[in-house]
Amino acid sequence: MSSPAALQATLKQRINRLDPTLVTEAVEIEALRDLQHLNERSLAERGGKYGALVDYLKKIGIGRNKPERVVIFAERIATLDWLAARLTKEFKLPDDAVAILQGQLSDQEQQEVVESFKQESSPIRILITGDVASEGVNLHLQCHELVHYDIPGPSSAWNSATAASTGMASVTSRKSPPWCWSPPTTASPVTSRCSLAWSKKSMKPTPPWATSLA
Repeated sequence: MSSPAALQATLKQRINRLDPTLVTEAVEIEALRDLQHLNERSLAERGGKYGALVDYLKKIGIGRNKPERVVIFAERIATLDWLAARLTKEFKLPDDAVAILQGQLSDQEQQEVVESFKQESSPIRILITGDVASEGVNLHLQCHELVHYDIPGPSSAWNSATAASTGMASVTSRKSPPWCWSPPTTASPVTSRCSLAWSKKSMKPTPPWATSLA
């Protein structure tokens, strides 16, 4: 599941497609509404993936009036919006310190976000993005931290998303790879090796950490 917000959006869409005048579909609607009520509590809870994300961001130094930046990839637009709102409040950040880059923005708006994030003077400290940043977008000039909040389905999507933030070439090298962190639940995080490519410019392993919250 991408996030409680994404689940809530999916449940709402499914309910809207069902016909309450049909007995079988009316039963399904009732069950889905029960699930909606249960899920509402998760929207404000700090456990699971979200709790692991907050802990990691604090560990790397994300915070008000701090220079560290991070790019967070997620699959669902509802998750992007939910993360932006919660992280802004969680870290007591000004509104312009958290930005969303997604396909519903105009080309000009997307370019403005990208260009701002590249600048040392940019107020953006947390950039939350989806597939729109997985191809042909370089976000690594002022940022050296990448979190995969969701694991993209195809491996090519993972590779492209990682390359966008780290400035790496293809995901082929197995020498000196960064750590991939994958806490599956609220339990202690599990670390494992991941294969990331070398920088085109230096042909040396690129240092940014690719962190995955599974």
